[in-house]
Amino acid sequence: AVFSPDGTRILTASSDKTTKLWDIDGNILLDLKTFEGKVNSVVFSTDGCGFLTACDDGTATLWTLETPLIVDLNKHTADVNKAVFSPDGSRILTASGDYTAKLWDIKGNLLKNLKHRDVVTSAVFSPDGKKILTASWDSTVKLWDLEGNLLLRYRPHRELVTYAVFSPEGNRILTASVHSTVKLYDLEDKTLSELDKHTEMVNFAMFSPDGYRILTASKDGTARVCTLEGLELIELNHGGPVSSAVFSDDGHYILTASEDSTSKLWDSEGKLLKDLKHEKAISYAAFSPKGNRILTASEDSTARVWTLEGLELVKLSHNGPVSYAQFSPDGRRIVTASEDGTAKLWDLEGNLLAELNKHNDIVNYAVFSPDGNRIITASRDGTAKVWYTPEAIYDWLKTAPILQLSEEEGKKLGIK
Repeated sequence: AVFSPDGTRILTASSDKTTKLWDIDGNILLDLKTFEGKVNSVVFSTDGCGFLTACDDGTATLWTLETPLIVDLNKHTADVNKAVFSPDGSRILTASGDYTAKLWDIKGNLLKNLKHRDVVTSAVFSPDGKKILTASWDSTVKLWDLEGNLLLRYRPHRELVTYAVFSPEGNRILTASVHSTVKLYDLEDKTLSELDKHTEMVNFAMFSPDGYRILTASKDGTARVCTLEGLELIELNHGGPVSSAVFSDDGHYILTASEDSTSKLWDSEGKLLKDLKHEKAISYAAFSPKGNRILTASEDSTARVWTLEGLELVKLSHNGPVSYAQFSPDGRRIVTASEDGTAKLWDLEGNLLAELNKHNDIVNYAVFSPDGNRIITASRDGTAKVWYTPEAIYDWLKTAPILQLSEEEGKKLGIK
């Protein structure tokens, strides 16, 4: 058994024809069972990013532990504001300040250019993955098919459109504007209606999980819940602009994040349950998939994990403001995006699993693929990048060793 150079991992070799990689607490990170003979020895590379195994079957094998950049989406000419995977994980959609949204396949091939006349602020897939919705500062919202054909173009607002999203059934579109308005477009009966009205820019808008309520967050210091007919049900107040507001998956809770340095947990009737505090403005807050944890991202250079009772469990640190944070689909990992130019992957105990550091400017956004095996990052440097998660690498390593070495070649490398 050997320690990694940084002392955080342990490699073991066994006569049961396996090699195992462990963290310092004894958790198995990797279990390799691809050997034909007893594994006699293992050794880390000097940088800790790989290791060698030597076996009774006369072979030595070199393995990598790095989190590789697998796709570089570099066809934009300005900031990439958002990047998302399609529901089936086969396509990627990016929104940029270069007046375009772009559709890519998972290998990074550019499929379609979706054009606007100003910055594209939002680009999302429909729930069934068959349509694309884009919103822009040119005051238009556009609906496209996957072939890039424009199905619908309309101007729901006289001013810049900041946000656009589908309803859970995909039959309605919700839009928000820089000048306080929120509007609902019904794709079936082609009607456009104005909902609750804030007094300043709307930063965020979403449907409830059942699709019958709408939640908005505004620079006016409030989040509001209203019906599809525009009847206001709840007003949730902060002491500063509200950056985001989300429903829990069961619709029983609401979580708001604000520039007043707090994230607030509310019940569905608007009763304040908990006040979660950072040192600076909070840019985003989200529930875990099971709904039993809260994740907050802040300008104080940290993301934090909390219980619903308000107990802080973990602090995840960057060297600059954290712009976004997300749980993996299984809730076991967290990805954070920061103005320090990196995204980081963490476990729930706050252990850093990988640093994604190939961007040259602020990382605006980072999200997992639906299966949790990939991460996409979007940056001010004009690129989006796709990375494997360690779990995906380990699955690949079990069946695809990088290099097979003969016994003689192994001896030359000092493996006995």
